[in-house]
Amino acid sequence: MDFYLRATKELVDEAVDRETIEKIKRVVLEVEGVKGIQDLKTRIFGHKVYVDLEIYVDERLTVKEGHDIAQRYTMPLKRK
Repeated sequence: MDFYLRATKELVDEAVDRETIEKIKRVVLEVEGVKGIQDLKTRIFGHKVYVDLEIYVDERLTVKEGHDIAQRYTMPLKRK
């Protein structure tokens, strides 16, 4: 039964725990230019955690400037 449960978890997406979600929020909100997080979804697939989120930025920024801000939290998340 234990083998079955472990194998099923490897095949089915599962969200990360609350503590990990809070860590992700802290990392993202520390990035200069991020005003807030609108939507945050996570899933574990195999040994990786995938994060899908939408952030708030200053509405006067260009799309490129907003995209550049979003790129700033990618590497810190990958390291943590």
